[in-house]
Amino acid sequence: MRTQRQAPSALSPSERAIAARIDGIASAADALPIRDPDLAEVMELLHRMAACYSAVPVQWMAGDAIKKLRAYAAKQSKGGV
Repeated sequence: MRTQRQAPSALSPSERAIAARIDGIASAADALPIRDPDLAEVMELLHRMAACYSAVPVQWMAGDAIKKLRAYAAKQSKGGV
């Protein structure tokens, strides 16, 4: 099921609340940059997932995020930074 984005004035109250949360997430990411490249890529994927209105790309991005987290965990278990 595909949902089209609506103009801000046409958003329902719950859609406006979600949009406000996405804006808050984006500003927090700018204030607290993540230095590890694997985790920074996971953060970017999560931001894209939060802004997405279709399930299919979210599933792809979730799979990519899981791979990045596994790479980070493997790096940490080998004594990485």
